[in-house]
Parts: sequence; structure tokens; C-alpha cells
Amino acid sequence: MEESRSLRLRLTVPDQTLSPGEFLSLFDCAETVSRALIEHEALALLEFLDFPADSRLQTMQTIHRLGRRVPTPAEVVSVEHACWTANVLIGGPVVLFILMNYVHPTVKDAFDDSRLKQLIVEFLRDRVFLGAKRTVEQAAVARPTYGNLGVRAVAELRAAPSEPELEVTLERREIIAVRSSDRELVEEFAERIGSTRH
Repeated sequence: MEESRSLRLRLTVPDQTLSPGEFLSLFDCAETVSRALIEHEALALLEFLDFPADSRLQTMQTIHRLGRRVPTPAEVVSVEHACWTANVLIGGPVVLFILMNYVHPTVKDAFDDSRLKQLIVEFLRDRVFLGAKRTVEQAAVARPTYGNLGVRAVAELRAAPSEPELEVTLERREIIAVRSSDRELVEEFAERIGSTRH
């Protein structure tokens, strides 16, 4: 869906060294914030389509219950090392994909109806992620820490209206002496990710 908006999310820890646990916590934050954004946008889409309140509530309960069984709704675009930054992209169509494939069969039927399909396209083009900063701030209130990292700030960065961008700044809650090479950090990250897939 080329007419839809995407949200760029920068998660930054302004330290040059991170422990392996802190490195993983950076991505845990990205995943948690991405999921909160998708839940919020799914509800906003259902409201925009004027779904009945009980149906919206049931859908949101299902999304919440599915939790981590649904694929992470974001793509890591890059990781920068000067100060640790993970750049994540969340595409608007992911909202529709999750609703259609994991939660609400009525949304799939609605996408086949040309009038409702036009409303969905309008939402994804003009409205998705309009309240993203507030949603990320609410997620930071609900879960302010990720391991040894705490959310310090959420800011909107200048970006094209079709592609909003937010920055989440995390800081260490306590200083831990770290002496890991980049290679060791990446190897441990890959090892931990590999062990969670089995």
C-alpha cells in the first residue's frame, strides 16, 4: 500500500558502551513501543470504520491476549554505534495486516467492500500515527524501564508529514562496568535471539 504513512522510531542510548543485557533491552523497548502503537492504531481504525463498541473492545482484548505470538510489527532499519541508536520503521499497513490476519475477520470482509476499502486507504494515508507521540509517552508511563535502561524522553523529530518520526531517549539507571567488543555484543545478541526461536 504505497499511499500509507509509516512511522520512523529512533531509540537512543547516549552512551558509547552497552552491556549485552542493555543492548537487548534497547530492542525490548522497541518491540514494546511498536506493539503499543499498533494496538492504538488498530483501535483508531476500528473507530474510524465505525465498528460497534463491543466489537472494538473484543478485538482489542484479542490483540492484547495474542501479545507476543503476533510478529513484531516493526522492522529494524539500522543500528548506529556512535551513541547506540536503533532505527525502527513501523508501516501503516501493518495495522491492517494484524487486524485481517490475526484478529478480526470482519475487517477482511470490509476490505473487500469498495466503500470501506476506500475508508481504510484514507485512514492509512491520512490518519495513522497522528497520535503516536502520546501513545509512546503512555507506553513509557506503563513500562518506564527495560532492564537497566529507563525512558528519559520522547520527542517528535522534524520529518515529512507522510512519514512522522519520533525519538525515544533511554538512559542507564545505574552504571555497570562494560568491556565488550562490538563483535562479542553482536554474537551474544544473535545467540540469545537464536535460543528464543527454538
